[in-house]
Amino acid sequence: ARMHETQAQEAELFDDNHDAPRFASSGVHIVEDGILMIHSDTSQTKTMAWPHVVLHDLAQEMKTLTCMSVSREGLFLAAGSEEGHVGVWNYRAGKFENALQEQEEPIWAIAMSYDGTKVASGGAHKIGIVWDIQDTSTLAVLDGHKEDIVAITWSRNDKFIATGSVDGHARIWDPSTGTCYHTLEGHEGTVLIVEFSPDSTRLVTFAEAKGRIWDTMSGALMFTLDGHEATVWSMAFSPDGDRIATCSED
Repeated sequence: ARMHETQAQEAELFDDNHDAPRFASSGVHIVEDGILMIHSDTSQTKTMAWPHVVLHDLAQEMKTLTCMSVSREGLFLAAGSEEGHVGVWNYRAGKFENALQEQEEPIWAIAMSYDGTKVASGGAHKIGIVWDIQDTSTLAVLDGHKEDIVAITWSRNDKFIATGSVDGHARIWDPSTGTCYHTLEGHEGTVLIVEFSPDSTRLVTFAEAKGRIWDTMSGALMFTLDGHEATVWSMAFSPDGDRIATCSED
């Protein structure tokens, strides 16, 4: 694992060989104090109080879950499936709310807006879709990637969506119109991670072991993040946005 200054400096925190089972970053969410939401590549999606006390089974009729996102206030949970479904649940009530999408191709990435009213999803159909949670209407279509969308995220102010794709590009979008503001090129390999800074002014992307920091408004490349020798699977900003922590297969 490494910690990076967002001014292109870096400090290594530790380098341990962990034997514990690995989860994809989209598969584990802290919903509230002491409660985790974990999904696997089966239909079993559970909320759990450590250690492993099952509270709810939210799988409903979705068979193979691939991704999920919990609203920031912990009220709603959205999940996508390999069968092409997107569903929304009231997490606290354990109640299914709405089915947002039915397609034949897998959903690989999903993210709820910070105000908890919208969901963005993307997958093997190569487009992103922004949904209204309450009335299930389509608010915007994000059309531009040439291959599967495998990463999607909202900016903290909900004014931007970023996507990462197997085509090696990341894109920044207007979630209200579907307009693509910027196509971010230069990565070699699938863009697995897209994450906005806390102030929404920067976007971090990772493909394999290499990271890049972009200016949200201009789309200009600001810095590159080097140091890992294998694929980076997860990252997080510090609350003040000055540092980035990364975790890699190395």
